[in-house]
Amino acid sequence: MPKSNIPPPPPPPPSLKPPPDFEKKEISDKQKEVLDKLKRRPRRRPDWSDMMKEVEQGRKLRHVQCNDRSHPIINSKSITKVKDQFIFETEKATAHNQLLKQIQGGVQLKPTNSTTSQKRVAE
Repeated sequence: MPKSNIPPPPPPPPSLKPPPDFEKKEISDKQKEVLDKLKRRPRRRPDWSDMMKEVEQGRKLRHVQCNDRSHPIINSKSITKVKDQFIFETEKATAHNQLLKQIQGGVQLKPTNSTTSQKRVAE
């Protein structure tokens, strides 16, 4: 391999030493016990049967009343009967409903006559 003119990388920086006045605090026996407990693995596997019994036993739930408003509200004020057909308050002829019916029916547009003699060129 040809040698390149790139110098070698610099050496890594020296490791940092703790300051001279740094001292580790002694930990109490109680703290050592807690650390040992945390480091040790649990010796027995968790007992899932107790948890499953608790789940299967169930809990007493409080009663919830459902307020279902999905069905149509029909009362005598909002409904009238004309020619054996029920007409709801919203179906009665109003200016708003007439306008909506005109929009739904559509409008016949007049044909347009072009005065230019140019025809469309297919691209």
